[in-house]
Amino acid sequence: MSKQILSADLMRRLNTIRGLRQFADWLENNPAAPIDGHCFDLLVFIHDTDHATGPAQIRHLSTALGLPVEERTYGGHLLITTHFSGLRYQICHVPQITNSANPDPA
Repeated sequence: MSKQILSADLMRRLNTIRGLRQFADWLENNPAAPIDGHCFDLLVFIHDTDHATGPAQIRHLSTALGLPVEERTYGGHLLITTHFSGLRYQICHVPQITNSANPDPA
C-alpha cells in the first residue's frame, strides 16, 4: 500500500474541518457555554506581499465561490461573505497602510 503525502495546505484544511466539527460537538454537549445570539464569525485573512496580489486573490475567490466582493470605503478592505444559519464566514483582504511620516526602513 502506497503512502499518500498530503500538502501542508490540505493538512491545514483537514485540521480546520476536524476542529470545527469538534467545536460543534463541544457546543452541543456544553449548553452552559455562552454563544452570541445573533452570529458567530469565522474570519480568514488573505495575506499578501504587495498591493496587487491580495485584491487579485479576493476577486479570484469571489469568482470561484460565486460570491460578491464588498469593498469597504474605509481603508480599502475587501470582503467576501457567506452565511450558514447563525454562522458568518468572511474572507478578508486588508491592504497595507503606508505611513509617509514613518516609512518602512526595509
